[in-house]
Parts: sequence; structure tokens; C-alpha cells
Amino acid sequence: MVNELVVAYQSLKIDPLTVGVYAADLAKLPINDVREAIRIVRSRLKYFPSVAEIVELVLEIQERRAAEYTHQQTRKQLDYPRVRTPMPDDLKQQLISKGLFREWSSEETDRSLKKLSLINLKA
Repeated sequence: MVNELVVAYQSLKIDPLTVGVYAADLAKLPINDVREAIRIVRSRLKYFPSVAEIVELVLEIQERRAAEYTHQQTRKQLDYPRVRTPMPDDLKQQLISKGLFREWSSEETDRSLKKLSLINLKA
């Protein structure tokens, strides 16, 4: 891993002891995250990065992955099929006849949800 950095920044004369320090410090982190951070560093930074810069990138990668995981889990929960008990037909007909119930089209539902979200944003 650290050798990739040394090769990428060949113009520097990097002491083997420095490589050892980097390797020891980065060994505490998940190897795939460090590899991704080093790949990003090579494309972003003009100068040889410090261990702190690499660790910072690793933490950003982990935070992004955690946020993506949380988002996916939330979507799964929201998309989880809910068991709905249908309204008995006789009750539905009574409510419809009194003007207290009507079937909504998906377009009407979408419009209503958009209006509600606008109201919630204004509040």
C-alpha cells in the first residue's frame, strides 16, 4: 500500500524508515479503506500526504459507507410491505354515500403529498 504512494511520488526521496512508520500507522485501519484512500490521494494531492491526511480520508470513506448503509436500511423499512386490512364494502359504501370517503387516484395522492411536503417545509 505505502509502496504505491512511494511510486506515485517518485520525485521525493522517501526514507525506508518513513515507509515503515506509514505502514505501521495505517495497519490499524481496514486495508480496503486504506487502499481506496491512497487511490484518492494519488489523484487529488500534488505532494506526498501525511498519515493524518490518509486517516482523514479513510474516516470520510467509512462515514460515507455508514450513511449509505443507514439510507438503504431506512429505504428497506419504508418499502416494507404493510399489511392493510381492507375496509368492508358495506361500510365503504355508507361513507361514500355521505361524502365522507372516496377512492384516490395515484395522481391525486401525488399532488396531495407534494402539497403536504411544501406545508411541512414552510413550517
